[in-house]
Amino acid sequence: MSPALEQRFQLSGVELSQREIDQARLELLRRRVTTFGTVVGLLLMLLAAIQLWVSSVLPSGSGARPGLLAALGSIVVGVAIIVSPRVRRRQIQQTTLHSLVWRTIWIVTFTVLSQAIGAMVLSAGITQALRPLGFEGTLGPIFVLVVFVVVLHTAAAVIVPWTVLEACVPPAAWAGITLIASLFGNDSPDAVLFGVSLTLLAGVPGVAITFFRAGGLRETLGLRLIGARYAEVERELLFARRLHERLFPGPVRDGPIRLEYAYEPMRQIGGDFLDVSRARDGSLLVVMIDVTGHGVAAALAVNRLHGEMKRLLAESHETTPADIIKALNKYVHLTLADESVFATAVAARVWPDGRARLCVAGHPPPLLRGADGSVSSIQPTAAMLGPFTPEEFAADDAELRLSHGDALMLYTDGTIEARDAKGDDLGQTALERFLAEATERESLPDAVLRRITAYRSSAAEDDVLIAAITMSPAP
Repeated sequence: MSPALEQRFQLSGVELSQREIDQARLELLRRRVTTFGTVVGLLLMLLAAIQLWVSSVLPSGSGARPGLLAALGSIVVGVAIIVSPRVRRRQIQQTTLHSLVWRTIWIVTFTVLSQAIGAMVLSAGITQALRPLGFEGTLGPIFVLVVFVVVLHTAAAVIVPWTVLEACVPPAAWAGITLIASLFGNDSPDAVLFGVSLTLLAGVPGVAITFFRAGGLRETLGLRLIGARYAEVERELLFARRLHERLFPGPVRDGPIRLEYAYEPMRQIGGDFLDVSRARDGSLLVVMIDVTGHGVAAALAVNRLHGEMKRLLAESHETTPADIIKALNKYVHLTLADESVFATAVAARVWPDGRARLCVAGHPPPLLRGADGSVSSIQPTAAMLGPFTPEEFAADDAELRLSHGDALMLYTDGTIEARDAKGDDLGQTALERFLAEATERESLPDAVLRRITAYRSSAAEDDVLIAAITMSPAP
């Protein structure tokens, strides 16, 4: 790889290579090549119109006929330059940056050369127009060409994302051609030097524009490239979120045990997870996991834990919540803890007769709301998953009974860590009040989440997952 391709610069915290910048420059040039052709073609047509007007006022035999031919030629060339990018759009999309840049350079260079005859006609017309003002000399075509060079080269420098070196090529080519042409004339060395210098100076405005735009253009291209990257990442995250949320179960709305939940990730995807399965004895097992961290890393950890959960349940659907927590702790300790990834979890199994067993591993205390609106909490029965070895880790089940109309709410810590405008956390006390005040006209998780959202003064700072296990009302 050449040293130029290994050059790198830092922009908005993202490192971009020269190859990436060149790719962005190519995409920009492909979009602007039609505009470039249109501008050059319109300039040629404008010049043709001026040539036709001058030809009409010149005396017969003073260049009227050559001026007419030159004007018609300019119109043909102008139309061809305008139409060509539109007709060859597919080919342009496959052209390399080097080829496309040099194509614009040659168009600018030879467009000026094609106006040699027209410049003679225009210079003759201008000379005739200046006679009444006392002008006694003869205006050479070089002066007309220089004006056209300034206009055309400056317009091209504004449209085409040239580098400074590329912008210098057309003036240098014109100066070289002027020097070669002077060898076949009788001009003095001073006149030749003047003509070459004038041609070079005609490219100064365009080169200056390119020079001052170079830094801004590079930054603009870099920002566009970064924007395209972020857009691609955004699309991938949206797709990842759909895949991640497919891991979540659907609500359970039939039978004696019901389940509703509400999920609000802090970012596109999060580290909270809910798993629901039904055993052959009719019991419902609900496992809620909250992985430390946020975003993609936490979601990847969740996906691994989801696979481990499926493996555990495939071995036994009747396993106790404490056994599930122990198995998850072993998995986290052996596979994730070395990357400082830990988790809290709660596993609850509820039977149709209302019996329930819970194991709470470092997780916020689940809340039990009675049919009368009273709310109580269930304290953790195990430590966080991951820091302790399987031999050091202990987990026990808490037992309780749910009556008809009772609800057991599980939630992650993002729920009680919502902050108001003063920076105060919501806390468990307020959450218990929200749960007690929730009505039966909507699902409990949705009602509580709405109250939490109203309490927050800004966007969530952590993932929020709320699930409610309820016993159906008595017939």
